[in-house]
Amino acid sequence: MQGQIGNTLPLHILYFYAIINKGYASMGKVMVALSSHRVEALKFIKEEMEKYHAIILEEAPNPWFKPMLQSKISIRHYLSKTYPSFPKFSARLCRILKKFYSKGKEILQIEPYLYTLEKIYEKIEKEKPSPEELEEDEALGIVYKKEKEVFSALLKFYKSSHDFDKAVEATVNFALKDASRIKLRDKLRAEEIKKLEYSSCYVEAGYIHFPLANYLKAKRIFVLEKPTKKLLSAKHALSPSDILTLRLMRIKKPGEKERLLAARSLIYVALLSKNEMLPSKSNPFPHLSEEARIIKFVRNLNYEECRDYFNMLRFVRREDAWKLLEKEGLL
Repeated sequence: MQGQIGNTLPLHILYFYAIINKGYASMGKVMVALSSHRVEALKFIKEEMEKYHAIILEEAPNPWFKPMLQSKISIRHYLSKTYPSFPKFSARLCRILKKFYSKGKEILQIEPYLYTLEKIYEKIEKEKPSPEELEEDEALGIVYKKEKEVFSALLKFYKSSHDFDKAVEATVNFALKDASRIKLRDKLRAEEIKKLEYSSCYVEAGYIHFPLANYLKAKRIFVLEKPTKKLLSAKHALSPSDILTLRLMRIKKPGEKERLLAARSLIYVALLSKNEMLPSKSNPFPHLSEEARIIKFVRNLNYEECRDYFNMLRFVRREDAWKLLEKEGLL
């Protein structure tokens, strides 16, 4: 679990420390940079970060973060306290951030939703509150109820994962709940970022956090746009599940289009590598190139073809499925 800052102070005070003793010039240029947390993206991330005075990370505040930037603790020590989902990416990003910090850039961790989620975990561990108490908690309730909805939808998905039609329905339902969660996360994050006062800000965001730029009334960029255009003739390598979730941010009654996207997403996820890969001379974008190949394959599948591949992939290892599909010229 990420770090803990201020067990009782409200979020606006937690982030106020970032601008104390700093001039009160109005916030200038704000850019929301959408990217994956992959090593292959770091070159482009670094190039974009260099253009801005402040760097806003998509992370809950961590008490070990500033000591790491100041070289009071090692990057390895810091990561051992944070348990990052992408350790290779995180280690390399920390090196980049340390260099920027030494040059005077402001670097902040702002993600109120994740911060509140940490407070929920702490409260459950220490106080063992009832679900009703958590729902009624003024500071924690909105996030607790949202996570409860999403977890319930995820549980239904796992229970239905052996039946194609039920898995499709569960995927649509989960995406609907997740779309609502992302909008809440982005809204809360935008509210905190707006309180900051810097001449320019680079705002880190995951691929699917489109609403954040709207809430901030800021521009957005796709960090990997150049290589994505070469591999996929598109600005953004959106998977079927990404497209589904983005659609469900706007519509509340999913139909056949959403069911087809959900069906394709089941095949996409089954074929996607779960390991963190490093770029090489022969393949500078291992994740992006893999994603592009799978996207090209699944976007041509109809519903019944997805059913056939779903049933096959249940009994075939991912590696063997890739070999078979490559042999048939499909991947």
